[in-house]
Amino acid sequence: MLLFVDACAMPQHHQFAALLRAEKAMAASAVVNDSVPKSQSPSPEPSLSPGPAAAPTARHVNDKGMPAPGALPAEFRCPARFTTCERAKIARPQFQPEEHSVMKHLKWLVAFVMVVAFTWAARAEERGTTAEAKQMVQEALAHIKEVGPAKAFVDFNTPGGKWHKKDIYLFCYDLQGTCTCQGANKAQIGKNLIDIRTADGQLFVQNLIEIAKTKGSDWIDYQWPHPVSKKMEAKRAWIAKVPGESYLIGAGAYK
Repeated sequence: MLLFVDACAMPQHHQFAALLRAEKAMAASAVVNDSVPKSQSPSPEPSLSPGPAAAPTARHVNDKGMPAPGALPAEFRCPARFTTCERAKIARPQFQPEEHSVMKHLKWLVAFVMVVAFTWAARAEERGTTAEAKQMVQEALAHIKEVGPAKAFVDFNTPGGKWHKKDIYLFCYDLQGTCTCQGANKAQIGKNLIDIRTADGQLFVQNLIEIAKTKGSDWIDYQWPHPVSKKMEAKRAWIAKVPGESYLIGAGAYK
């Protein structure tokens, strides 16, 4: 359908209206022509894969430089079978499930490590009692009697097991002041500590030897670093002389 307009014979505002009507008529004609089925065999379905495509020519745009309705060739159109959401997916970056899964597992791993660390810290801060300390000394005396002092001292120095319970450990000295076992500080083993003083000024080893020689066994109160926190704390220990040997052994609990 063609529409001829004698623009020169009209007033200016009528000319403008006529031009608009003519443009609408041409657009409607183009849409109708585009929707009419062609007699020849149908062309193959356009592919979405990237490839060379012809650029729009002047006949595909209007006088304002915009695409004319129904005038774009097939290669510039989105297939009608795609919905709006499907068209959006063409340009939208896809979600990466692998990356999401890795981050999720990493968060679980960090949480697990934190729980384990907290559990071990809580266990290390468990406080033993003076009754448990005395019981450990009595069991240590029986162990010395069974395997001998040398083997028993090695066992007492080995971390873990029955000779390290909560914050309780064993310490041993001969009657000259040399350390023969120390469950919390192996650096003291083999050293003569006869003159060592506690934080409150006691001659610690000398007092232990005095108890062993005069009483055989007794309690002693003093200040000593905690094996976990390393802070100076009040401690009470049970001291006993090893029967038939020139050694003493002790274990204490922090108050």
